[in-house]
Amino acid sequence: MTDDPSENDTSADSRGNEWGVADDDRIPLDLSGSDDDVGTADDGPIEDDYAPEASSTPIESGDPDLENALFVVLGVLSMVLVIVRLITIPL
Repeated sequence: MTDDPSENDTSADSRGNEWGVADDDRIPLDLSGSDDDVGTADDGPIEDDYAPEASSTPIESGDPDLENALFVVLGVLSMVLVIVRLITIPL
């Protein structure tokens, strides 16, 4: 009995690789870089069945609430204070 694993390697499957995984269990990867399934300029734009139609939902402006405006102002003030604090730290 020797300690060299290359001489007595009977644990791996004869159809598989060194980890014992059979080659037919793997999913083949296409690494050729060709875009056969992607539409070209001749095909026209690719249509998505779930995308909304162009200009089907208009964007309407609304009035901001006081709570939302105060939240934005409070966030701006807190970030300004953090930046001032970081600048005034002596190095």
